Amino acid sequence: MCSEKSDLFSTISLSGSTITQRIEEIGDNLHQHLQNFARKLSYFSLAIDESNDVRDSAQLLIFIHGMNDNFEVMEELGALQSIKGTTTGEDIYEKLSQTVKDLELDWAKLASVTTDGAPSIVGSKKGVIARINQEMDKQVRWLSRGRVLRHFYDLLPQITDFMLSENKEVPELNDAEWKWHLAFLTDVTELLNSLNVQLQGKGKLICDMQSHVKAFEKRVNSLEKLQKEFQFRFKELHLHEQNIQLFRNPFYIDIENVDAIYQMELAELQNCDSLKDAFKASSLLNFYASLSSETYPNLRNHALKMATIFGSTYVCEQTFSRMKHLKSPTRSRLTDVHLHHLLRLAVTNMEPDIDHLISQKQAHTSH
Repeated sequence: MCSEKSDLFSTISLSGSTITQRIEEIGDNLHQHLQNFARKLSYFSLAIDESNDVRDSAQLLIFIHGMNDNFEVMEELGALQSIKGTTTGEDIYEKLSQTVKDLELDWAKLASVTTDGAPSIVGSKKGVIARINQEMDKQVRWLSRGRVLRHFYDLLPQITDFMLSENKEVPELNDAEWKWHLAFLTDVTELLNSLNVQLQGKGKLICDMQSHVKAFEKRVNSLEKLQKEFQFRFKELHLHEQNIQLFRNPFYIDIENVDAIYQMELAELQNCDSLKDAFKASSLLNFYASLSSETYPNLRNHALKMATIFGSTYVCEQTFSRMKHLKSPTRSRLTDVHLHHLLRLAVTNMEPDIDHLISQKQAHTSH
């Protein structure tokens, strides 16, 4: 392939050290792009999660979801921070604070923090959220579950036959009440799985997440214990329900139920037929981006803040899977710095400035 270019390819160095250097340079270039964009953010949110790599080193993932005044979205890996020794709330907060400082982010522009609910992060006294709460007090979290029960339930007849053939007695397999409880648990778990999938993925708005959660709660109203558990896990959604509803549809909400700073703007907005038509024809973010910053400054500002919120820690979980692929047992000596660069290249939505990188190089010919 490309035999006519063989002489050209022979001049290109593909040694391990050269490839490592190129990855570092591209990673640094992307980090510079991230810093430049971060300075222009109107609001940002953080998704943080901690896990161990193949060498049992604690790694903290910090993702940033932000938006500038033109409603241009940025969702990027802020940092992969290695934590040596203990992983207390104070240790994690120091790494988080270091990342915020490195990217020149303003804590006052933080809209929310999304976590997996680990005690070191959400602890009321010594957790990361407690430290951040000196400036902010927002959190969203959720927990996923698998599909093992459905497979087990579907195979019950075969499992029963197999146990009989092995002369092993399992009384529960012939207990009608036990099987009824299993079927019920299987159905509930499938509902949880469905919700899990709906909450995953990039670009999810907080109002979409709230709709899925409320729909699930209505389906489990008869299950008091499960309903209470959901109310606890999604208490932040309920606490900010009015703000989410305002963001979702400013034409539908009752003006008297919102904060006074929005009432005058809502009164004008809800009586503008052309904006009603624009709302129906546009995506939510495009609609808010089209609003005049002079006429609707508070509504635009509210939308900017709400649109930055992470719906879940899905992006962290997905990246940890990539991390374990990159730093596998056969590549366990990969340094934290190189792992960080590789992950940034693997998950970024930005394009490196290749022309700039090339301009910094001189051609080297093999001898």
